[in-house]
Amino acid sequence: MKDAEVGWNGEKVVSVEVSQDGIALDAAALATAVEQSFLGARGVVDAPVQIEKPQIDSNNLASLGISTLLATGRSNYDGSGPERRTNVERGAALLNGALVPPQSEFSFNNAIGYIDEDAGFVTAPVIDGEKIGKDVGGGI
Repeated sequence: MKDAEVGWNGEKVVSVEVSQDGIALDAAALATAVEQSFLGARGVVDAPVQIEKPQIDSNNLASLGISTLLATGRSNYDGSGPERRTNVERGAALLNGALVPPQSEFSFNNAIGYIDEDAGFVTAPVIDGEKIGKDVGGGI
């Protein structure tokens, strides 16, 4: 399953990348079917699956109830080192298209996710109390 990636066309939420349904194996039902086949006719067993729908369905964006662009942002980080630039750009890419459904709360930390090298962040200067240090994701 994959949620649609969305953008704003000036009037409404639009799909930038389409969503995809997913499938999930019903393991308990499969185990029962295999057991029954083994003890019975020993025929072919079809794997039982369930279709999983994405939360952000590109075929039904209106159901999200989003009618307003909350914010856009720009940042000038001229003079920053290439490591900070990498981290700011990676963070911005993760935030781009973040949706805040009606009556919901936005969390920067949840939108960005875990800040580590696996997520594309690099070591850069950070403010550590009253000192400058270095850490993965510095500058974000």
